[in-house]
Amino acid sequence: MSQRLLIHGGSAVLDTKAGAVQTDILVERGRISAIGNLLPKETPTEVLDATNCVILPGLIDAHVHGEWAVFDTALAEAALRQGITSFIVGQDGCSASSVSSRSMAYMSRYFPAIDGIALPVRLESLSDYLDLVDSEAYLNVGCLIPNGNLRYEAMGLSRSQATESELRKMGDKLLQGLDQGALGMSSGLDYVPSGFASIPELTALCRILKDRNRIYVSHIRGYGDKLADGISEFVDILVQSGVAGHISHLWGKAEEASILLKQAEANDCDISFDSYPYTKGSSLLAMVAVPVELQSQGPDVTIKALSEKKARQIVGQKASAAANLITISSVEDTGDARFVGMTLSQAAVASNREVGDLVCDLLIKSRLNVNTLIGRRNFTNEDMSWFLDDYRHMGCSDGIYYGDLPHPRGWGAFAASAEHYLRNPSNNWSCVAEHLSTRAAERFGLAGRGKLAVGAVADIAVFDPSLIKANSDYFNPRALASGAKYVLVSGEPLINDFIFNPKRAGRGIRR
Repeated sequence: MSQRLLIHGGSAVLDTKAGAVQTDILVERGRISAIGNLLPKETPTEVLDATNCVILPGLIDAHVHGEWAVFDTALAEAALRQGITSFIVGQDGCSASSVSSRSMAYMSRYFPAIDGIALPVRLESLSDYLDLVDSEAYLNVGCLIPNGNLRYEAMGLSRSQATESELRKMGDKLLQGLDQGALGMSSGLDYVPSGFASIPELTALCRILKDRNRIYVSHIRGYGDKLADGISEFVDILVQSGVAGHISHLWGKAEEASILLKQAEANDCDISFDSYPYTKGSSLLAMVAVPVELQSQGPDVTIKALSEKKARQIVGQKASAAANLITISSVEDTGDARFVGMTLSQAAVASNREVGDLVCDLLIKSRLNVNTLIGRRNFTNEDMSWFLDDYRHMGCSDGIYYGDLPHPRGWGAFAASAEHYLRNPSNNWSCVAEHLSTRAAERFGLAGRGKLAVGAVADIAVFDPSLIKANSDYFNPRALASGAKYVLVSGEPLINDFIFNPKRAGRGIRR
């Protein structure tokens, strides 16, 4: 760890309600020790020249599938180049990094196309994962306890309503995760088995969160045309439990979302959300094309079912409705790599198959590990901008870092968000800090992060405003963002004068 360094000559955002001010920042032993005119009599270990640059608290990705990316040098660089210093993982009710070895083993089989392949280490609990972060990660990591893992541990892939004993087991495991430092609980109501959870079940678990002052984070059961249904269920849970709630990667028509959120607040609901600056989404092909009843008995049974005529017809009906909107972004089976970059419609024509047969064959050969880019009907740039600008919003990438043609959001969402805010002449860098760092730190209880203050953890991002740019796009998704001159994680400069300096400086964030 760098014992003492000075960030000199830049303008720092010390208060998100005011503009940046010219000042120096002294860092000692991983924390900010002084702010002001600090050219010292005794020369620091390092002086970082921030002339003509803006200094922000390290950015916080409020929703990212980065459990294993934080240990990967290239993927960590993708985040650091955007000024991101902390990830919040355990999203969408699915993760191979917490609750128990049994549930982690299932998620390693179900979710690797999104979360990546788990490291070859044995983990028994969230505590084990956070200990690994302390020693091996490039970025800081805070974790949510996934509801799907809790449910799998208590009742496998059963679609039944939880019994009292099963719910008690989930509650005990949730409490164990909270005791080990979890920030809250996530649900993924389009995924298996979190999607089998009922309102009473989720409400009971949320009451535990309420008692511990932790947050409920949800991939709700409906977005876009189903936004009213998804938010209605979410609000019911919040009203009945009293918990503070956060909606993951929120999107839909801005006017409808505004009305629904105002109604929720009128019911005394404490709601926030995250969203990213792209009109396309990304997820598992199985999630968007295979009915949940065909996924309810586990991956091996699903794969076997997809060979049967009836299942192929059902999948065909579901997939055909969006075949022109769904682009194949990754496949596990290299024999199908030629379809990457094609829509389902294009791939069906190229292979002389019906859409349903194509989808089933892809999923069988790749053992369900097929990812997609998803176009969204009736979701415009204007809608997207409303979500990014709303006072309840905080930044996320929803980064999925794996496959042949991943969504560019993992490499560019935060740089693109900063560009969005700075295009508006009424905004300044304080707006960037508020949306992309401070709100998430406050909302998730990340003590000592999200602000530049004496005593705060020295997670710091220094940008050259003339260079900031998201360079990734749908055709070149892994292009690194530009503009970050220095990025410090716990006082260590991992980006130093625009050069990546890989050090495993990340820490597990425990509440």
